[in-house]
Amino acid sequence: MPTPYGSRGGLAFGAEELRVLRRALALALHPAAASADDVQDCLRLADAVDEATRESARLRAFLVADLGRYRAALPGTA
Repeated sequence: MPTPYGSRGGLAFGAEELRVLRRALALALHPAAASADDVQDCLRLADAVDEATRESARLRAFLVADLGRYRAALPGTA
């Protein structure tokens, strides 16, 4: 599964995920050549990217809240 990377919404892909992504791009150019396995791999990759995007949003919300707690705990802040 792709993983959230950095604070700007990037994703890190593994080698197998990149192979599926390359096949998906090739299938977008030549859709008549799509096998059932290729379609299933593309759908799994799309689901994984969606999940990683949701995880990235959760991570960002946590970090923003954590920063707020840190700032509130600084001396001299009220």
